[in-house]
Amino acid sequence: MKKPNETTTGDELQSRLEAARLRIARLRVRGDASLDDIVARATADTAETLRVGRVGVWFFADEERLSLFHLHQLSGAVEGDRFGGMVLEERDFPTYFQSLQERRSITADDVYTDPGLAEFKEIYFRPLGIGAMLDAPILRNGKVIGVVCCEHIGQARAWTRGERDFVVSVADMLAAFLAESARHEAELHAMQSHIAEVNQLALVTRTADNIALELSDVLTIVMGHADLVSEASSEAPVRELAAAIRDVVERGQGLLGELQELGRQRSAAPRLIGVAEHVNRFRPIVERALGPPWPVVVETQGCVGRVMIDPSHLERILLNLARGARDALSEGGTVTLRVADVALDPAATRSSKFVRIAVPGAGKIMSDERRRPGSSVVRDIVQRAGGFVQFAPGPDAAGAQPSSGDEVRVFLPRLA
Repeated sequence: MKKPNETTTGDELQSRLEAARLRIARLRVRGDASLDDIVARATADTAETLRVGRVGVWFFADEERLSLFHLHQLSGAVEGDRFGGMVLEERDFPTYFQSLQERRSITADDVYTDPGLAEFKEIYFRPLGIGAMLDAPILRNGKVIGVVCCEHIGQARAWTRGERDFVVSVADMLAAFLAESARHEAELHAMQSHIAEVNQLALVTRTADNIALELSDVLTIVMGHADLVSEASSEAPVRELAAAIRDVVERGQGLLGELQELGRQRSAAPRLIGVAEHVNRFRPIVERALGPPWPVVVETQGCVGRVMIDPSHLERILLNLARGARDALSEGGTVTLRVADVALDPAATRSSKFVRIAVPGAGKIMSDERRRPGSSVVRDIVQRAGGFVQFAPGPDAAGAQPSSGDEVRVFLPRLA
């Protein structure tokens, strides 16, 4: 029985096999190197190392069919282009298919005397001049998904144990490349989906900002005309109609605030601020925004700590809470902003120390986003600051009872 190179010693062969194994192991399915490229390079290296005429990689198309994925041919091999894209069916080669499931390698020193390969003799081996074959199943999660097929062109050949182990290792590495390719494709798909979402969001935000700017001008004009009508007429029905128009416009402005919040870049500039001091400084602005029938009072309990938040975000919270209380007091009345330090159960929240801003009477209005769309803005800002919002009558998260009506309670983590 003839060997491919009679002058090659056992040590030289083993050295060549180890070098090829290392080269193939270093291949990676990344960047420009697709799975097709990796398989092509691995089969070429295998053919050169074993000095065989053909190395093919086949994958199961289903449980009963093997499909040729890639074929590498060395120069001098008999042309076999007509076998490109070939499919093997289990019904035609039952013994071979069974061997793939039962053996770690299929080693045939002489394909014409091996009874397990008799099915291939006349239709495959003889036309291509194949004298010996060494195959290794490709396994993934314990299941045979394909096979590496090394075909020696010419006479019979005695395969060494080192060569068998090498082909088995190539099959194992191809299985790893398949898994890496699947992960890479999943990562690429996820990245492309994320980019598409970001681009879509950018388009939506630009559209929202443009719409908000256009409508803001229209609503400002409508509000101005409502004020003129109210001032020019002393008749109660007219003034009531003007007030109704103002109310609708203000709700529309609240919606525009939502759109502008979506449209602007959300680059907050948080800093450590004293809540009580900031609320007291901002109180006159809130009062002017609500109008004369709704005076604003700030109540602080003890020494109130500081929180990390963008000051403009805190002001937006206060304005929206105060407007909710004003809407609940349709005939006018005092809007109260209560500020206090509270200690919560650390098992129920990420922090145990908070600053609470409570506004009595605003809960019922603020909890209905259709009536007060600014509530979603409040919730979003508070969550970004690490806090939470509570809409409820009855005991709050700190165990205190509201004095009257429904309350909105904002809890912000206290840092100092």
